[in-house]
Amino acid sequence: MRKTYRPIRRKGNVVLFPGTYERIVTEAFEAFERKEYAQAVERFEAALAIEREAIDLYGPFAYALYECKQYDRSKTYVEQLLERDPDHYFEWMELYITLSIQLKQYDYVETAIDGLFEEGLIPEHLTKKFIYLRQLNDRLLHTYDFLEEDPVESALSFETFEQLPLDEQLETLAQIENEGPEHALPLLLSIVQSSSLSPLIQTHSLVLLKEVGFDERVRVMKYGVEKVVVPSELPYPTDHLVSEEVKRIVRKQLEKSPTEAAVAERLIDQYVLFAYPLEWDGFSIEEVAHAYIAYVRHLYHDVPLDRNELIEQLERVDRSAERFNR
Repeated sequence: MRKTYRPIRRKGNVVLFPGTYERIVTEAFEAFERKEYAQAVERFEAALAIEREAIDLYGPFAYALYECKQYDRSKTYVEQLLERDPDHYFEWMELYITLSIQLKQYDYVETAIDGLFEEGLIPEHLTKKFIYLRQLNDRLLHTYDFLEEDPVESALSFETFEQLPLDEQLETLAQIENEGPEHALPLLLSIVQSSSLSPLIQTHSLVLLKEVGFDERVRVMKYGVEKVVVPSELPYPTDHLVSEEVKRIVRKQLEKSPTEAAVAERLIDQYVLFAYPLEWDGFSIEEVAHAYIAYVRHLYHDVPLDRNELIEQLERVDRSAERFNR
């Protein structure tokens, strides 16, 4: 039987032993899976020095560079993927837009996302993700530009934060979001677990913990209800599937009263944002929908409410939202 040989690889004038490239690639992926991104970057670099056109490495390499905050380098590889991997175009476009936000290229992001929506190119299952990216970019573009000149103190204590006016608390969280939430984890955890702050401030902080992949159990207290969650496993508030089903029932029941239906939908969205990550635990989708219909009819027509736990919960959230909006 004729003996087979692996093809000989060279790096410059150096002949590499058979299996060297495969070993380096394995080490790169293993480091990536362990979230040891600096080591993964070093190993991917070594592999690409041997096989520069190994397009299958570009994706994980780009993600590892992103995690190491090497945004410009990551973007270079994502640009290659957008051209050469059309089957995963929107995965790479999502990463490309995220990198552009990190690089403060807000005008480009605004134009790019608007163009994708106008052309109707975004797949339905990614619509909410791109809406979230557009909203995030819009906040950074139009509201918090001045924060670049006033870097947040990573050692800001919860006691100091708690004493800030509400608008300054929001500004501080926006600044943390812009500069990297991983540097403010103690503060964010204290905010999420506090019952003395606005529920919307808690929501914003919990979303920031999710964005950095915080994977430990956290106790959240809102409206007298306690819930233990793992932030990295939570959906975004904009991905609240239960609320979409509730709104569908409300629209159907109030199809002859579009104004009331619109108000009910606004109240549902408001609940999701302020009560996050609480849902309507213990109540069916139909019960929640009928409670909102009854609540809106009470607001519009002074129809007496059948007082129960669910109605009182809706009212508590509505009152806290009114206080926030004053």
